[in-house]
Amino acid sequence: MPFTLLSVFDVSPRKIGGVETLAAELSRQINALGGRSVLAFREKPTAAVAEFFAGCGAEVFAVPEISARGVTAALAFFSWSGERKPIAWI
Repeated sequence: MPFTLLSVFDVSPRKIGGVETLAAELSRQINALGGRSVLAFREKPTAAVAEFFAGCGAEVFAVPEISARGVTAALAFFSWSGERKPIAWI
């Protein structure tokens, strides 16, 4: 059965570091299992990082609300994530 995994990272993907490597490897493994990996970061990745993620089959989104505080920010984020219909959260 196809599934979507939404991974949320409260970082700005500016360089290929530990978080980006973890997200890419997770995406490769999810894709190998027939799933879809959606990565959400607080900012749009740089060109080099976007290319790195494209190579592992991940869909990458910038969601500024990740870093915000309060109910309004939480509602905005859950509304955004609901459109992507994840069935698992990390």
